[in-house]
Amino acid sequence: MGMDNRFLEFIMRCREFAVKKKTIPYSAVRIGGLLILFMLPVLAVWLVNAARIDPAAFDLPDDCRFFDRHGRLLRHLPDEKGERHIRVALTQIPLTVQHAFIAAEDERFFRHGGYDSKAIVRAALANVRAGRIVSGASTITQQLCRLVYPRPRTYTAKLIEVVRSIRAERAFNKEQILEKYLNRVPMGHAIVGVALAARQYFGKACADLSVGEAALLAALPKAPGRLSPFGRHRRRLLARQKWVLGRMHRLGFIDAAAYQQALAEPLVFQRPAYPLDAPHVIDLLRARLPAGMPGGDHYTTIDTVIQRKLQHTVRSHADRLAYRGARQAAAMIVSNATGDVLASVGSLAYGAAGLGFNNGTTALRSAGSTLKPFAYALALEDGDTGATLVADTLQKYRSPQGDYTPANYDRHQYGPVTLRLALGNSLNITAIKVLERVGLERFYTVLKGLDLINSPGNGPDHYGLGLVLGNPEVSLEQLAAAYAGLANGGRFRPLRYRLRADRPAAAQAVFSAPATYIISDILADPTARVLTFGSTGVLQFPFKVAFKTGTSTHFRDGWIVGYTPDYTVGVWVGNFDGAPTYRLSGAAGAGPIFKEILTWLYARSTPQWPEPPPQVVRAPVCGISGMAPGPHCAYVSQELFVRGTQHRTRCRLHPATPQLHRLPAEYALWLHERSQQGLAGNYRLNKKVLRKTRQEVAVQDDLALPESSRPGIRIKGVAASAPQKTIKVYQQGRLTIGAGHVHGTTGAGRVRIVYPLAADRFVVADGRNRIMLRATCDQTLAYVDWFIDNEHYARVGPPYQVGWFPQKGRHVIMVAGPRRNGDAVEILVE
Repeated sequence: MGMDNRFLEFIMRCREFAVKKKTIPYSAVRIGGLLILFMLPVLAVWLVNAARIDPAAFDLPDDCRFFDRHGRLLRHLPDEKGERHIRVALTQIPLTVQHAFIAAEDERFFRHGGYDSKAIVRAALANVRAGRIVSGASTITQQLCRLVYPRPRTYTAKLIEVVRSIRAERAFNKEQILEKYLNRVPMGHAIVGVALAARQYFGKACADLSVGEAALLAALPKAPGRLSPFGRHRRRLLARQKWVLGRMHRLGFIDAAAYQQALAEPLVFQRPAYPLDAPHVIDLLRARLPAGMPGGDHYTTIDTVIQRKLQHTVRSHADRLAYRGARQAAAMIVSNATGDVLASVGSLAYGAAGLGFNNGTTALRSAGSTLKPFAYALALEDGDTGATLVADTLQKYRSPQGDYTPANYDRHQYGPVTLRLALGNSLNITAIKVLERVGLERFYTVLKGLDLINSPGNGPDHYGLGLVLGNPEVSLEQLAAAYAGLANGGRFRPLRYRLRADRPAAAQAVFSAPATYIISDILADPTARVLTFGSTGVLQFPFKVAFKTGTSTHFRDGWIVGYTPDYTVGVWVGNFDGAPTYRLSGAAGAGPIFKEILTWLYARSTPQWPEPPPQVVRAPVCGISGMAPGPHCAYVSQELFVRGTQHRTRCRLHPATPQLHRLPAEYALWLHERSQQGLAGNYRLNKKVLRKTRQEVAVQDDLALPESSRPGIRIKGVAASAPQKTIKVYQQGRLTIGAGHVHGTTGAGRVRIVYPLAADRFVVADGRNRIMLRATCDQTLAYVDWFIDNEHYARVGPPYQVGWFPQKGRHVIMVAGPRRNGDAVEILVE
């Protein structure tokens, strides 16, 4: 810069001296000549090195653009300079546009070798006269070189630019130079190239530009930052456009008629704007693609029409959710056939408000009850059926944190329920018992295979029985993929976001087709969920939809995930900061969004569910017991079975009358509590079995056998520190303790303690705290005997519970039935 200023100063002084003296001294000429001769070799070497070019640098890297599955633009990412461009071939740029730029920037483009000597002389004289640089005389080739190698506006840089342009002319032909220039020329508003300028300023492809529009684009590079169609220099831009049209006419690029028509043509501009559809999906793809992701066009699985409908639907529920303390929501729609994500909304609004940049479809949250169907599917694989009867009654379990008593969402116990009703009503108590049947480790392995375990370092014991109730943190994206696997007959595949780069993953069979068909039928059965969800219209559909809701602890997360044969839809509501909502469940919070989505997805059609697999058959069952209906079963329904698992046993709950449901002994405590509340209804213990048991007891008690001949009571395992005793029962309830080995019991008539649990610890205050001793029986028994520390404590009938005021210390608690079967636990009272 300094050398250029000194050179300019030298020229100006010579000019002033020549004006005054009318001549230049010979000494000055001689000195100048010697200086030039000395500098020429140095200048030549310097120019050779300074003016090198890399032909590859002339190719502008493609911007990164994302399109939907139909080719609609979703996002156009700017480059590191904050600019955007679209690279097109010269054949895609009409001659009208090419001629407009040649007329405006370089009319002798096809006749010079990179620089225009006439223009340089003209510009030099103008600069000398003005005393500053006012004209550059740059050709299109020189402008291209300056765009590739930016330079300051100095004579030195101009000299380098001329040399580079000569080299560029040798490296490329004229058409290539023009193509590269038209793809690089700045057009204002961070727009580069004529193709994107045509899209942004006129909303059309470059090939569709009129003569007037082409001339206006050619007018912009003169001063792209100042000559804006939307700024205060609009008139200057339009004046330059007319000047470009005049040059096009003078150079013969357009005739007089086209010239007059272009002058009269009204120009309609649109403000530059770029779409921001599916922003969370684009951010997700950018994060998951390898570092240094290449530019170019990426075609996603998103359907823009569905995406915008989903965005509108989710946002429309913002006020309703906020009223209940949920400030965010997320949803996604998946095509079951391919696993393609058709639409995905990560928050109510993409922005800083409400942490809206977070993606709710990938955030890990407590799963609630959404994992239950997979445990039930395992139970069906093991031979259970939708009609299998399970006791929905309270039971305590040992956990590392202490005794664990799972409770249903509404805190009710429903007694005898079939697996269909248990899953449909999302009963927690029954889900735990189903998990016990299928096995904790096995269920964990299945969840891992479904990509629902995000902390592999935490094994099944870490989650415990809560594994089926939502202890693992999962994402909506993962749940949607897993439920799409149920929709596909038990075949699981990861979701897909990119069309051309990613092929649909091969599906892996996780469950059998018969099991998943039955699970889908249960999840789509409105009558299976009336106990807890009622028959409200929130989750009622005019067509068949399988779905499952979920609510996490303290109502932090509300879920609903469901499917038809065509789509899987998932919705989450809650708060990104983990704050609880105002008792907003998945059904109440996410359910209305889910229903609205399915409604417009099937506005003109209905889902066509497939026929059941050949291995699935229907058979009548008692609606209460799930067994084969007997003559006194008043509620008979149809149930789906895997062929060969139909219930052959006649219903035992209705032996004589349809009005009363006769239950076995395991429901004794549940019935007792309901009776105390006046809620026994039509449920009763099976008195026929009870009478039979009493007769057997009377016979046994009348036996006068020697002490050594009487059978000992068989006790289930106790703690290692417990006394190893065998209890023997005598007439009139008198008991003695004899030496022997304690061992477990199996088979009919088994008695076991349900509370307290082995190794429980209690803290009491002066013996005023009562502990309820509770037992359950496989069959209805007339009574059980309770023993504390080898002393008989009480004989009680159904529901086999008794209160006890403990003293401090270790205690062995035993229970025994009339058939000498029993159980024992050791506890500590502090």
